[in-house]
Amino acid sequence: MHEFAHPLLLSFALGVVGTPALAGPDWLETLDAGRTVLTAQDTTGAGVLSTIAGSLSPGDGEDVFLIEIQDHLGFAATTMVTAGATEFDSQLWLFDMDGFGLLGNDDDPAGGVGSFIAAPSDDGLTLELPGPGLYLIAITEKGNVPVSQNGLFPLFSFRSPTEISGPDGFAGGDPFGEWSGETGAGGQYVILIAPTPGAGMLFLVAAAMGRRRRRG
Repeated sequence: MHEFAHPLLLSFALGVVGTPALAGPDWLETLDAGRTVLTAQDTTGAGVLSTIAGSLSPGDGEDVFLIEIQDHLGFAATTMVTAGATEFDSQLWLFDMDGFGLLGNDDDPAGGVGSFIAAPSDDGLTLELPGPGLYLIAITEKGNVPVSQNGLFPLFSFRSPTEISGPDGFAGGDPFGEWSGETGAGGQYVILIAPTPGAGMLFLVAAAMGRRRRRG
């Protein structure tokens, strides 16, 4: 079990009151984030992020963002379906900046249909992130997975829905090029990126969702 999962969940559930010390600015999806390495939405001009807010819709089943990670040993990311921050059954994926898979998760090991990624992966393939630098983070609906550039083979293989997986699929050694799987109705989402102060999590989500709705 990843120790970071439960503090994140508890900070949402309890709604800790206080003035948060924000670790970074929010990123609101601009128009439509891309779906590939080359079309990923570049967030690096905003620095290290605490939250990414956006939406998926039918025919737009994947959002990919280029992000900066400074604390590669403390990195974690989650979507909070049970807290209303994300409106669909999500999956989260992390790749290096060239599209090679690092981490993937369907359902948070702590429970619910939100997603949670952090190293080490349960299969031992990704013991830690390579180092500080640029990475790609992607969100999809359940069942929509990254596959090889010929569209035939998956990069990840989940032994269970709650596994935090390394790139153990048939194409685990290749960069992703396509997505495979049906997309549903979609909805709004918020991705929380750690390390960030736990006491400010609920505030960050509320602010990100409110700004997203005002833009909609």
